[in-house]
Amino acid sequence: MSYKVSEVEQRHYAEREVARRRKKAQEETNAAKLATIKAGLKETVAVEDDDILEDLLALGFTSETVGVLPIVPLIAVAWADGEVSAKEAKRILELSEQRGVKKDSEAYVLLDGLVQKQPSKEFVYSCIFVLKEIYNTLSPEETSRAKRNLLGFTHVVAKASGGVLGLFGNKVSGEEKDLIEEIAEWLGVKDSSSSESVHNMMTVDNTDDQDDLEKSEGDEGEVSGEATEDVEATEAVAEEDEDEGEGEK
Repeated sequence: MSYKVSEVEQRHYAEREVARRRKKAQEETNAAKLATIKAGLKETVAVEDDDILEDLLALGFTSETVGVLPIVPLIAVAWADGEVSAKEAKRILELSEQRGVKKDSEAYVLLDGLVQKQPSKEFVYSCIFVLKEIYNTLSPEETSRAKRNLLGFTHVVAKASGGVLGLFGNKVSGEEKDLIEEIAEWLGVKDSSSSESVHNMMTVDNTDDQDDLEKSEGDEGEVSGEATEDVEATEAVAEEDEDEGEGEK
């Protein structure tokens, strides 16, 4: 084999080979990084399903930010009427902090970004799809509990904005109500015997509504994995909502 080439050809070959090797090294580095991120997700979310882990990777989640996943439906509900009120943002941040999302963390930065700028429908749909897949890896009882808890949280966030002047009227907008019902359908929550009816949750008065939420979750413990909710935190937020409502009156 002859290596006799012109200086121009030599430069061309060298540049092309260096570029090829750099690309290969970058791909290997990226693959290694993705493998590390995937391993972290597997440990944090506590799922073995490779498809779920790949979906989380594709959506941009890491072990540090995956705690935001179950908050995405809440954010979507807050955005349903076109804007996130200050009270809704406050509720979302409170619920997130109760789930361990700390200020200045990567998860908090992601969360704040989603509250400030409305996420795309495709992102929301995808997150709920993956969330449902994660829930379905749990036992039937845990799956039902986690789904009902999630719907309870969406209700708390939707009510936070208040009705007319925050003093009376339905606290949940039609757009928010419709989206909560749609989320319930996506999650497969249709049987009122296994979960609170979203329609009933939207139409009872404020006091009864808080009581219903507490009753539906008061006897529930924490479901394993990052995609589950803390019931005591739900009750605390529900009680705070009720106190604020009385104060405003």
